[in-house]
Amino acid sequence: MLIRRLKLKNIRSYVDSELIFPRNYVLLSGDIGSGKSTALLAIEFALFGLLKGELTGSALLRNGRHRGEVELEFEIDQEIVVIKRVLKRGENSVAQEAGVLVVNGHMQEFTAQELKARIFELFGYPKSMISKGKLVYRYTVYTPQEHMKQIINEGAEERLNVIRQLFDIDRFKRIKDNVSLVMRSLRERCRELLGSISDLDEKRALLKRHTQELLGLSESLGPVEIKLKELQNDLVLSKKKLFFLEGQAARVLAAKTSFSILENAVIGIKQNLARLISEKNNLCDEVAKLRQGGIEIDGSQLLAKKSEFYKLQEKIFAVSKDLGEKESIKKISFETKSKIMFLEQCPLCRQNVSIEHKQCIGKECDEKIKVANESFRVLSEEQNLLKEQFVLLRSEIERFSELVSAQELLKDRVERAESRKVSCEKEISLLEVQLDDTVKKISSFKDIMTQQVDVESERKKHEDLVSKQNEQAVQAANIRARKEMITSIRNMLDAEVVKKENSKALFDRLNSKIGWFENEFLEVVEIVEKNILARVHSQFSELFCKWFCMLVDDLEVRLDEEFTPVVIQNGYETALDCLSGGEKTACALAYRLALNRVVNDALSTIRTKEVLILDEPTDGFSNEQLERLGELLAELDSGQVIIVSHEAHMEAFVDSVIRLKKDEHVTSIAY
Repeated sequence: MLIRRLKLKNIRSYVDSELIFPRNYVLLSGDIGSGKSTALLAIEFALFGLLKGELTGSALLRNGRHRGEVELEFEIDQEIVVIKRVLKRGENSVAQEAGVLVVNGHMQEFTAQELKARIFELFGYPKSMISKGKLVYRYTVYTPQEHMKQIINEGAEERLNVIRQLFDIDRFKRIKDNVSLVMRSLRERCRELLGSISDLDEKRALLKRHTQELLGLSESLGPVEIKLKELQNDLVLSKKKLFFLEGQAARVLAAKTSFSILENAVIGIKQNLARLISEKNNLCDEVAKLRQGGIEIDGSQLLAKKSEFYKLQEKIFAVSKDLGEKESIKKISFETKSKIMFLEQCPLCRQNVSIEHKQCIGKECDEKIKVANESFRVLSEEQNLLKEQFVLLRSEIERFSELVSAQELLKDRVERAESRKVSCEKEISLLEVQLDDTVKKISSFKDIMTQQVDVESERKKHEDLVSKQNEQAVQAANIRARKEMITSIRNMLDAEVVKKENSKALFDRLNSKIGWFENEFLEVVEIVEKNILARVHSQFSELFCKWFCMLVDDLEVRLDEEFTPVVIQNGYETALDCLSGGEKTACALAYRLALNRVVNDALSTIRTKEVLILDEPTDGFSNEQLERLGELLAELDSGQVIIVSHEAHMEAFVDSVIRLKKDEHVTSIAY
């Protein structure tokens, strides 16, 4: 990786600036506060975005501005990569927006986290180190000035953890931790299995006893089932014989019952026969009497009387109608006469009505009333006469109707008597036939009734067989039930024993695994970890001692097993806190450069080996140490080394200088 260009817009003191980084050794020069560290932080922001707790948006975005941009261009394995990130000020904070990644002209937009992951891939960090990718960057490419001495001032355990993470050796610690978790889980599982298999021998013995008992029950069940089969066969024969005898007994009992019933039936039939004969004779006498006292009435006389009655009724109606007409004439004439007498003027012609005309009209009306009265009198007399005839005729019709009804009733009684007589004759014939059949049946039942059947003795034999069969069946059922129960228990025990044996086999396997983890695997992991640490320690110690001695000539150093620098002065160990400022800086720089070289050599996939950024590496250095630093830088053999320093003497050791100047809170650039 080689950094080519950095463009800043509204980033701290940079309003709109672009820094061009050539190859080889570059010095970023300027007074304190001129913006040197801002450029390095901007590079880190472009690569990894905002870092919680370390790099915030409010710390980068220029005060009073709502939007800031950082664009970084670098070359990595002949690929030109451009990254652009944007900061935007909100109501309460400054946040980063989606970023843009351009690789060889192909542009893609990513979220902040996606872009960070894509950069990790481009840098070639191993997948196991993706989560700690920034840590690798901080110790191989760029370490902020305030962090330079941190690793050697930390505790031994923290320092070892950093070393393990950088060289991916912490995976061995994770392996050991994971193995401890696995072994703890295996031991817990073994304790569970041990509790479940503690009674395995007891269950095996119990299974053996139940198996033997099951064999004994099978042997004892055979004779019982044979005896039961014999009794069942005897019971079938006895049941057939008993069924036959019971049938015979039933037939005898039925014959006796039928005989008694038929005897009673004969008596009843004879009684019914006598009663029907008597009834027949009485009916014959009654029919004769009815025929002797019958009255013959001609129906045509009744019809003639009714016809005469209807005609008389019509005459009465006609006379009543004439009487009504006469009464109406009288009423109209009287009303006309009354009206004309008081009429002064004709309502039609409007002429006066004379007295003579009134008298003439009155006479006409009187004449009409007189004629009507006479006709009314004659018609009234005629009506009265007709009514008398009507009453007489209606009486005769009623008398004739009663006679006809009586005659019809008499005929009906005669017919019913004749019909009953015929029925009685038929019933007598049937009863005579039934009587003959019943007498014949009685004679046939006499032979059956004489038979003797001994059912009780056979029933007793059958009951004895049933009792013996039930006893044998109960015995067989008890044996089968016991056998079934023992079989069920045995099957359960068998399954339980199999399960416990499987658990025991699993227990043995798990114990074997625990032993393998404890006695073999962890030992191998420990040896591998120690070998890797020893190899790293050897190379690390050699480089650290060499480069420290190049910077400081009156002191000796070495690394102990925990990678802690040990300073020796005049043959005695000296605490790091007792060193001067320049000596402490030299120790930190040598440690930093040695760490960079060893990490880059150990991790072959890393693609950031060509670039090295040193932030104020000469803090407290004397002029002599500055000269020695030039010799040390010549040995680094890096493709691009960016040095941030305010020491003018450093310009002699670099190929290019980028000068930064800050005026009224705005940084300007000069090459």
